[in-house]
Amino acid sequence: MLRIVPRKILRFTELNRYLTGEYFVRIPEEAFTEEFSSEFTEIMNKFPGKFGIHITIESKKYKSLNLHPRTLKVFPDVALHRFLAKIENSNQRVSLSF
Repeated sequence: MLRIVPRKILRFTELNRYLTGEYFVRIPEEAFTEEFSSEFTEIMNKFPGKFGIHITIESKKYKSLNLHPRTLKVFPDVALHRFLAKIENSNQRVSLSF
């Protein structure tokens, strides 16, 4: 029998200090506009965290364009999820680390 004993119990509001990982976003080329960029940057500044962001833009000219800003880190909050869910044909995925 495997028994797991937690070392520490955290509040949900404390998670952004401890969780790290990667946040993957796939959007169509048409959705990647200046308006999208400014709103996305604004949300990322509101919810800083330790998650690296990977943006894949599906393009007609190229198969895909991959953006991976190394200096921008985010916590995948509900506001970010809702913003990206509004984009048609978008896809989101989160990879967690402790």
